[in-house]
Amino acid sequence: MIDPANDQERAERIRRLQARRATPARAKQHPAAATRWLLGGLSIASFFTIAGTVAVANQSDVASTPAAPAQSGATATAPKSNQPSAAAPASSQTSPTNAPAPHTTTRGS
Repeated sequence: MIDPANDQERAERIRRLQARRATPARAKQHPAAATRWLLGGLSIASFFTIAGTVAVANQSDVASTPAAPAQSGATATAPKSNQPSAAAPASSQTSPTNAPAPHTTTRGS
């Protein structure tokens, strides 16, 4: 015969299952969902921090570089030769110039 206690347990399990299925999908959140959101937010924040730092560094390099004076074709002089003159000191003959190389950017092109 059919055991009435077994029927009650089965009915209770079915009720719990129906109640669980009736809840909206949003209410059932994956256990790692919050961690994923946190790591995604940190990743995006670090990306924009790095991009902002690079932009500020490029902006300060461009601002600190003095503009080259414009030369017209009539006043242009011939470039200096690389041969040292006899009057030049010996230390300048062997050491390269200490002028920094101009900074170039690709912004605006």
